[in-house]
Amino acid sequence: MVLLCFPLVVIIAVAAILLPGWLRDRPLHHLGVVQEGVLYRGGQPDAENLDALVSTYKIKTIVNLRGADVKEDWYRTERDFCERRGVRLIDLPFGKPDRIVSELKEFLSVATDKANWPVFAHCEAGSVRTGYAVASYRIAVQGWTYEQALAEAREFRFDPLKINPTYDTILRELAGGADWHNLKAPATSASAPAE
Repeated sequence: MVLLCFPLVVIIAVAAILLPGWLRDRPLHHLGVVQEGVLYRGGQPDAENLDALVSTYKIKTIVNLRGADVKEDWYRTERDFCERRGVRLIDLPFGKPDRIVSELKEFLSVATDKANWPVFAHCEAGSVRTGYAVASYRIAVQGWTYEQALAEAREFRFDPLKINPTYDTILRELAGGADWHNLKAPATSASAPAE
């Protein structure tokens, strides 16, 4: 009996090691589980990805960190899908220098509200805006250290030190114990590049 269980344990261990990397790129770029049943992340989903996300993870709320853009096919596809499937769509145009903290507060408010769970957050590539949002969630909600959140963010190709110093300042403030509900904008805000 022990000999039969050993291969199963090995298979489970290998799957646990390989699954996070596999999820990051399939079926959607930078797809990841932030907190099972609560928050998922990724790049811009197409119609097929939207259907798979909602079916697989039972997504109730999608947070579009690119903002609404009715002129774009990707946006109309997402909006129409959400309307048909009864999924709540929240458009947050992350990255505006004068709203960098208020946008983050709004995202964290949505992500921590049980009525919205499970939530899927995305930007275009699932790196910069999504990386900032998820790193903030990891620190402010889950109690991760700055170093832990930054290590994970780099796996998804987000490094606030290289992308936007204001993102880094905010992440450090959160890691230093700042309450995200009362967070204030840093004295200077750099604009965030789009992905």
